[in-house]
Order: sequence, then C-alpha cells, then structure tokens
Amino acid sequence: MNPITREHLEDIADRLVATVTNPAFLTEVEQVHKAGDHDAQYAIAEKINVDSLAKAGVKIPQGFRAVPRTFEDPAYAEQNGVQSMGKEPGSSSGAAAPETYDTSSWAESPLEGQPEKRLAPEEIGNAIRMGMSRIADFVTTENFQNLLAEMSELPPTSRPAFVLDVVLNQQELESRGVVVPHDMMIQRSTFHDGRPTLFCVSALTALAYPWRKVTYTFDND
Repeated sequence: MNPITREHLEDIADRLVATVTNPAFLTEVEQVHKAGDHDAQYAIAEKINVDSLAKAGVKIPQGFRAVPRTFEDPAYAEQNGVQSMGKEPGSSSGAAAPETYDTSSWAESPLEGQPEKRLAPEEIGNAIRMGMSRIADFVTTENFQNLLAEMSELPPTSRPAFVLDVVLNQQELESRGVVVPHDMMIQRSTFHDGRPTLFCVSALTALAYPWRKVTYTFDND
C-alpha cells in the first residue's frame, strides 16, 4: 500500500467532481432519492452504470465505476464481526441485519442545511470538493499514514481483522495518535460489484444534494 499524497487525492476529487456534477448524472441520482421505498431505489440504482451514463452523455474517466453501495453503522461493527471481502458486514451467513446499515445518507433523513432544490452543478461541485478536501487533510496526517503503513505490512487476508480490531476501535486509534474529526466517520462499506473494500473515511455534505456523502475508500490491494 503506497503512501497517499495530497496531489493524488486532489486528482481523484477533480475527476470525480467533473463526472458526478454532470446534469444527466445528477438527474439519475435524484430519481433514486425520489423512488420511495428501498427496493424501488435499488432497482433504479442498479440500472445506473457506466454504459447507461455514457449513453446519457456523461464522460466516465477510465477506471471509474458506478454501482450501488451500502455503509455499515460502526456501532454494529463488533456485532457484525470481520468483514468477508466483497460482502456486507454481518452477511456471511445471510443478509445483513437492517438495523446495522448507516442510513445517514438516505433520502428520508434530511441533512441540516440541505437546500430544498438542487443547486447549480458548480455549487454542488464546490461542496463535494470541500468535503473531500477535509477528508484529505485527515488521511494525509502522519499518524493516519502510519496506521495505513501498519496495516499494509499485514498479509491481505489479515487486514479485515485489523480494520475491525484497530481501525474501528477508538482506543486503538487514540493510542496511535489518530483523532477522527467530529464531522467525519471511519466505517466499512460494500460496493455491490464485490470489490475488496476495507474501510472508508466519510463525511456528509448537505449542499451537494442529491449527493449526500463523500468518501475516500481504502481497498485490500
């Protein structure tokens, strides 16, 4: 796992903003929020992919993917146990328990300061960039970089347990001098294409509606 540079993170943010603020993309995401129940939302989200977006005129950078994603409420991490790569935490023997999902970015949970109507793409882009910049400030600190280096020294099969025992453990973080900002969260998440995600650092961003959460995600490379 190579050291993370600010330049690399800013490049990710720039390419992401250019993609997800495309009016056609924003309209697709807004339709997910307006779909009502979660089954209807998921059915729409599943149809949003790089091919459908390209047909709508959205330019997708090489390596970008568009797939549904769920987040775990960290309060249930110990209950869910070690995450099996590519599967939702707690789902190894069946579906994850509904109460263990982090619902803070769901449409039925309005964010403080969220506009009643969608802002202009430029304003949404600025909000996304600001949120990702705050996360970049945190994940490029020396202590957080040392945490990543410690994890990278482990074999890939041992890293999910390290995430549960250390990365999601407040006492272990504090012993390493890692202090998570009050407006951010370290949590596990699952992309539904099965990629081997370890954890992410996320922040809510009301002014980026219909986008509501920005993250930098760390995979089990």
